[in-house]
Amino acid sequence: MSEGVRPKRVLIVAHSGRMLAQAAKNAGFIPLVVDLYADQDTQALSAKVFQVTELSQQYLLPVLNMIKQEYVVDHACFGSGLEAYPESLSALSNAFNLSGNVPSVVQKIQDKAVFFSILKRLAIAFPDTVFSAPDDDADWLIKPMQGQGGLGIRHRIRQDDFHDNVYWQRYIEGVPGSVLFLANSCQSHIIGFNTQWCRRDDDQHAFLFSGVINQSPLNEFQQQTVAEWLELLVSELGLTGLNSLDFMVQGDKVLVVEINPRPSASMQLYDMGGLMAAQIDPLAGLMPGHSFRYDGFCAYQVVFAGQDLLVPDAVCWPVHAVDLPGPGQRIRQGSPLCSLIVRNATVEGLLQALKATRKRIFQIFNTG
Repeated sequence: MSEGVRPKRVLIVAHSGRMLAQAAKNAGFIPLVVDLYADQDTQALSAKVFQVTELSQQYLLPVLNMIKQEYVVDHACFGSGLEAYPESLSALSNAFNLSGNVPSVVQKIQDKAVFFSILKRLAIAFPDTVFSAPDDDADWLIKPMQGQGGLGIRHRIRQDDFHDNVYWQRYIEGVPGSVLFLANSCQSHIIGFNTQWCRRDDDQHAFLFSGVINQSPLNEFQQQTVAEWLELLVSELGLTGLNSLDFMVQGDKVLVVEINPRPSASMQLYDMGGLMAAQIDPLAGLMPGHSFRYDGFCAYQVVFAGQDLLVPDAVCWPVHAVDLPGPGQRIRQGSPLCSLIVRNATVEGLLQALKATRKRIFQIFNTG
């Protein structure tokens, strides 16, 4: 960097800001973070971390106003969690130069009736989806309108049909997958196809996102089909920056479940710095031949606490662990304790490393 050129400051607002802080740091930017956890590694990566109780306007606006007064911010980027608070996202967009999707695009995607009507009009396959209680005995899922990461999704029981702010989607047996892609409102660039994992050890949270690996569950024809769908959706919705599309694979069928209109956890499986630079300037990331993929395989996995615990003053965290809670933090049973990011030349080696590291963490905390 030439003398006298100030590194760009990027304001990150998310449920957990560590991933985007790491990406910004890798890209040569200076991260400022607003999130709910202020994890140890987030603080180490960032120039300043502002911890809030939640991302609603009540808690977020005073912090945004303070940041605007005290810092020169070149770009703002939002992660998981903020799409559930449209007023907060609008406030962020009004106060700073927002990278990625504008609030109106996010709102259209979050309006499930609108989103699935668009899929139907574009002849993009998706599971049967209705917005009033089904009158048959088929296996339906109840999904929250403003859900994220599978939180709140459950099998429908008849007496559960009287709930506000939900919709019903037919349960599909299959493999959950996703595709991470860049967009510039008229064209898309696929970063990679991934297989997702859901939490299976707890019936109450059976559909909760628990991890992702950069191994595609799709054959070549299916990948081409999804690529064609992305071109339609990017143009129709005006998507910009990093996004991911979630789908279910059932034999030869691929069924779209949702779009995450912001950087997703699968970003961590690729060149995070390059992707953050492309998030700031999507045109650069869409240059022909540009690849963000590393050799081999990479996986991200959430480690959930097996019991209530208190983080001690000194923890010797394994090398693959991230999202590290600070000393004295209380973690409730079933809540995320930390996350793991592992790379390996083979899928088998990667899965073995994940299992060994998770076991080591449980030994450290005497939980499981």
